[in-house]
Amino acid sequence: METGTKTIGTKKGKLTEFFETRGWCQGHYALNADGEQTKAISGEAVAWCLLGGIDAVRATPKERGWLKVAIHNEISKSIYGGRNVIEWNDKKGRTKDEIMALLANAGV
Repeated sequence: METGTKTIGTKKGKLTEFFETRGWCQGHYALNADGEQTKAISGEAVAWCLLGGIDAVRATPKERGWLKVAIHNEISKSIYGGRNVIEWNDKKGRTKDEIMALLANAGV
């Protein structure tokens, strides 16, 4: 996927793949099996928000920037609205299906 003159390399599609087989959450970067907040890179995490997922796939700092830009660009085009990734992810009534559609549309 092109982002300006940069291309997302090895992490393209990684967030989509990540969330296809893992849980998604709101209000925290990650939750453990008891529904308690944990670190996104913790071995105890079982669900992640969009930003927590970026951390969990171990994207490099440069890739994190590109992933956030791609997601933000898709959110800004979205009929669902939202000013930033956290606000969009945590909007009341948001569903994992919407998350998956956003990631697929963003190509991440």
